[in-house]
Amino acid sequence: MRILMMGLLSLLCVFAQSTVCHAIEIRGVIPNLSLILIVSYGILEGKKRGRGLGLFIGLTQDFLFFHTAGFTGLLYYYIGHLSGYFNKDFYKENYILPLFLLAAGDLLYSLVCYFFLYLLPGDTRFLLYLQRIIIPELVYTAIFALPCYRILFWIDGRIRLLEQRMQARSSSR
Repeated sequence: MRILMMGLLSLLCVFAQSTVCHAIEIRGVIPNLSLILIVSYGILEGKKRGRGLGLFIGLTQDFLFFHTAGFTGLLYYYIGHLSGYFNKDFYKENYILPLFLLAAGDLLYSLVCYFFLYLLPGDTRFLLYLQRIIIPELVYTAIFALPCYRILFWIDGRIRLLEQRMQARSSSR
């Protein structure tokens, strides 16, 4: 049940990010909904599920939108893994850690993308990239992160409740 729900939510997120989010674009920057989902799920469910979701979303984006299969998948895989480290170490209703981890994940994502997609081909205008892409995307994603995390936290709670009910029914038979 959880895997099916997260798979559908992931696809919805990828398609919303590539279509609907462009309607709220500010100076060419959109919030990274995929990263919000991956970091939130890693925090709520742990390293293994964070990695799995990161790989699924990343490969989906790679196959649909990019020329290099695996780049985004691998990057999101590691971000999901790193955010999953904090699964057991904090109070899940606390919104400060998810916001901090999301900002760190977005910064990591942007810096790795800059290195491989701009610096290696010879574009050395890092400050311009930082000013026009990295910082605005980080802020825009952080603004979207709080309501999204609350929604994902609520969905996760409902799925847990449903799983407990299903388990109670199957054990009573």
